[in-house]
Amino acid sequence: SSKFYDRAFCFKELDDYDRSTCINIDGEILFWDNSYVLENSKKNIVAGYILGKPSLPFVKMTDSQITDRVLELMDEMFDDKATKYYKRSLVVNWSKEPFIRG
Repeated sequence: SSKFYDRAFCFKELDDYDRSTCINIDGEILFWDNSYVLENSKKNIVAGYILGKPSLPFVKMTDSQITDRVLELMDEMFDDKATKYYKRSLVVNWSKEPFIRG
């Protein structure tokens, strides 16, 4: 597959955020090229997290719905390439983990 995304990026959904840090007073949305972190990786791996107020719409979603929404946001940023090159995902919804307490 083709690497079409930046080394790090945040979605435009978050209002008034600092583009260099992807943070604002309400929370944070950050995704990155995890293959850059894993030395010598030939795979294209995107990792990320959403926390604070921006995460609220995701809390009640299923893992499949979260994946679909993230792909939709990435498609908007990267000319529909996220869905085109998508293989699989792993979602950890910390709000559903009993020992984390959302």
